[in-house]
Amino acid sequence: MADVIMDYGMMEEMRQAFAAASQQLGDNLSGLNLIGGLVDGGALVGKGGQKLSDLINNGIIPFTKQLQEKMDELAQDVDGARAFLEEGDSTAASRFK
Repeated sequence: MADVIMDYGMMEEMRQAFAAASQQLGDNLSGLNLIGGLVDGGALVGKGGQKLSDLINNGIIPFTKQLQEKMDELAQDVDGARAFLEEGDSTAASRFK
């Protein structure tokens, strides 16, 4: 059976990438909420404004929130896996001392 070697630095980079993506999505949500508020406040009236408002509030914002939650989940999963594997490596190494 081949040895499995985990690159913990790469796992940390993955966690950071997922966390950064989540942060960016949070920033996007702030912008979308601002745009939605402007449209709802009368910046764009009529059918076009209503369609844009519906799209932002009922489509883009909920989807972006779901995506942000998934990025947070993945960051936590990768960090948990890294910690578990590091603990396993430490336990295994201690048996050979």
